[in-house]
Amino acid sequence: MHREGWTFADIAREFDYAYKTIRIKLRAMGARPRRPSRRRSTKRGRKLVEVWRLMREKCSVPSHRSYGAYGAQGVQVCREWDDSFDAFHDWAVANGFRIGLRLARRNRSRGYSPANCRWITPQEKLTRRH
Repeated sequence: MHREGWTFADIAREFDYAYKTIRIKLRAMGARPRRPSRRRSTKRGRKLVEVWRLMREKCSVPSHRSYGAYGAQGVQVCREWDDSFDAFHDWAVANGFRIGLRLARRNRSRGYSPANCRWITPQEKLTRRH
């Protein structure tokens, strides 16, 4: 949308005004800004976010390169983990996650859930494939 005679500063002011107006209305309706989880800011937290994102994509994004071996075969992520990184993070930490370990399903015919997952070394992962 081009407006003649408008400078970048004019547009920025309009945008800022609209943003603040929306924020005020949302707060009046009871909405609160979502604070980023501190769990994501550590190296371990960033690695877990990556593991969580990949697990979900393999099972639900048809364009993902591994979807054929996971989502297309009916492998799903449990609702608790799919809906909440914090729930996955809490399980991972309580079950011995360390940088360098891999997430593995105990029973490959079942999906990703607290009861069916564990952390294994890359060497264990390789031997499980055969």
